[in-house]
Amino acid sequence: MKKLLVFGFLALSSLACSPPMATLTLVEQAKGALAEARKREISLHEKLIKAENKNLKALDQGFDSDVRLCAAGQIKKPDGTPVVFSPEWVITSRKAYSAGVLLTATNIQTQTSAHANALDNLSVGEEMLEKVSTIVVMQQNLNQNVKGWILGATKKVGQ
Repeated sequence: MKKLLVFGFLALSSLACSPPMATLTLVEQAKGALAEARKREISLHEKLIKAENKNLKALDQGFDSDVRLCAAGQIKKPDGTPVVFSPEWVITSRKAYSAGVLLTATNIQTQTSAHANALDNLSVGEEMLEKVSTIVVMQQNLNQNVKGWILGATKKVGQ
């Protein structure tokens, strides 16, 4: 957000010292940059959510596989003896699985919130650029009107 505010300040301050067409060109370039940033943000968010969903699927498969392996006596303790498939083992494993699911869900929520904030910030930048465009056009119109008034006044004085 700081970057957007600094950019807005610079854009507004350039109104006084830049030709209006140059300022409008810069505004259009900035709009293009914001549009590209929006595309990148959306693409990144989609990739992150896809990765988190893949993590959820891996957790499901891992839990199911652990239950099957333990029931078959194929999971070993550090000393090499098989882990006993018991209600306690199932409860402990389910708690670990649930913690993984909760962490993944929290990651998804955090990423979705950050994504929404990023898109909001981009929208603020786009709105600011629209306002700068409007101000530049108003400045152009005012300059043309003042020029017309000055030319009209000089003609009257010269008559």
